[in-house]
Amino acid sequence: MACSAIVIGDCCAMVEKANIEAVHSCLSALSLEFVGQQVRYYWRGVAWAFQAPLHRGTSALLQLHVIMDAASEEYLHNLGDRISRALEGNLTAIYLHGSAVLRGYNCRWSDLEVLVVVPSQTTPAQRAAVAETVSEKALPCPATGLEISIVTESATANPDTAAPAFELHMTTAASNSKIVEGRGHDGDPGLLIHFAVCRAKGRILANFAAPKMRVDVFGAVPRKRIITRLQDELRRATSEGPQHYAVLNASRAWMYAGTRQFVSKAKGGQWAMARLQRDERIPDQGNKMTLIERALARQTGDEAVILVADDVKRYVDFVLQILELAGDAEANRQRR
Repeated sequence: MACSAIVIGDCCAMVEKANIEAVHSCLSALSLEFVGQQVRYYWRGVAWAFQAPLHRGTSALLQLHVIMDAASEEYLHNLGDRISRALEGNLTAIYLHGSAVLRGYNCRWSDLEVLVVVPSQTTPAQRAAVAETVSEKALPCPATGLEISIVTESATANPDTAAPAFELHMTTAASNSKIVEGRGHDGDPGLLIHFAVCRAKGRILANFAAPKMRVDVFGAVPRKRIITRLQDELRRATSEGPQHYAVLNASRAWMYAGTRQFVSKAKGGQWAMARLQRDERIPDQGNKMTLIERALARQTGDEAVILVADDVKRYVDFVLQILELAGDAEANRQRR
């Protein structure tokens, strides 16, 4: 029998993929929705999802994981509706990325990051309409804020550039509220990571089904460009944000260098801890592990934890050296 494992806490039900709706008979609190290439479940108001090319009648082992709270899900549904109307049909798809798809989202300290892909350049009126309709005043965000970018299909399909072009950037967080017009702008190197995450793990908002697969919308970002961008971000990390963010961002950059995977801050920290524990040859192993452990505690809400800036800088410099070696190795590989 072709089966899938539906895992929810301690509850596991085996269901035939060809008749996956039968799960309702054994888990009454569960509801199901097919959304394009995604199968989404709602368990007591919380959204869970499979992100895979999923079709009835196929066989796979699938594990569900919490995406986010119901208020954030409702917000994203409304957000998608508003953006679609504002763009007057000039829309390919809307992708959720960032912590919400990397399993690190918490509305108390995370923002919601959305990438809007359009088939053709937007008009000034369309961009103004988007900015107005998704503003904090018009649509209050249940997270710390909304970060939204509008980009063309041409930009997402051809990411081998230092700074991809964009139509509009907007953030609504109280500490960093801004609108940036893309016309006449040199582009934004930060979009490289966004594109790569969307290609790997981006989630189409529930009220839209993309006409193309993610890998057809987002071209592969060259690994060397990703490494360069991670280096640039880390060089600013110790002076531009919380110290525990610097430690955990360095940890997940190290994980990317070793595994090519994009993960949440917490997952990156956990991976780095395990990596350090396995290799006693790494200099200052114990202090690095203690630093990461404290950063993870701070990330999960322990505000009493204080990280020493000099320790953070030493760790970031250590990861920068790893990224430098990874970048050199990639450059050598390309020259062969």
